Amino acid sequence: MKTSRATFHRGTAGAVLGLLLALTGCSEPAHLTETRFGSAAVDLAVTPPTEPSELRGELPLDPNKPDGGSGILLVPDSYNPDTPAPVVVLLHGAGGTPEGILTIMKEEANASGTLVVAPKSVAVSWDMIALGRYNVDVAHIELALQRVFREYSVDPQRVSICGFSDGASYALSVGLTNGELFRRIVAFSPGFVAASELRGKPSLFITHGTQDKVLPIETGGRYITEQLRKADYSVDYREFDGPHAVPKSLAQEAFNFLIAPGTP
Repeated sequence: MKTSRATFHRGTAGAVLGLLLALTGCSEPAHLTETRFGSAAVDLAVTPPTEPSELRGELPLDPNKPDGGSGILLVPDSYNPDTPAPVVVLLHGAGGTPEGILTIMKEEANASGTLVVAPKSVAVSWDMIALGRYNVDVAHIELALQRVFREYSVDPQRVSICGFSDGASYALSVGLTNGELFRRIVAFSPGFVAASELRGKPSLFITHGTQDKVLPIETGGRYITEQLRKADYSVDYREFDGPHAVPKSLAQEAFNFLIAPGTP
């Protein structure tokens, strides 16, 4: 990594606080599920590519939007179609951008041949948070992965989802709902979890700063980890002495966790 710490926009802290209060009475199990936002489920399976692509670099996620407004698909020059690659869905925080969040793992992805899907949220934050319902953003993620699976060789054991702040909350919610697809989930400074259901048993890596004044650690990383462990999920939880940020060392560890070979 080029910097010791990556920081991003604070985003919709008020909206997240409202969700946290609303979710206090969430249904079981373990305060991880909430159906009022609709379904976050996607219908996807990794298959051999049917339309192999030779394109490399930072590509527009939606080829019909060449200005990049839909997000970024990073296909490193080191990608080798003869070796199924890891795929990471990477979600920015509220007010953030795909370009900004991509900086936390671009160097490592390029070195390891990892495909990175970095979509842009439909509003200032992800649909469930900003609009109160799973809708356009989860559909965009599904369409983006359909394209990746169609055009590139992907290791089904190494499809994962990761995010920061609101993106971390969304990654947890979508990832736990689709745990048979996303085998690993990374959440940097999450605020809550609102999966529409729990499927599969992904492994998780969660970080949170003890000085976080945007999404407090007590109701964020600590509480979420406690609830996940009660539900028998494997969680590697790391606290650090710092603010609402992604420290370099933890970003590196998280990336290694995301692309590790084999079943978690």
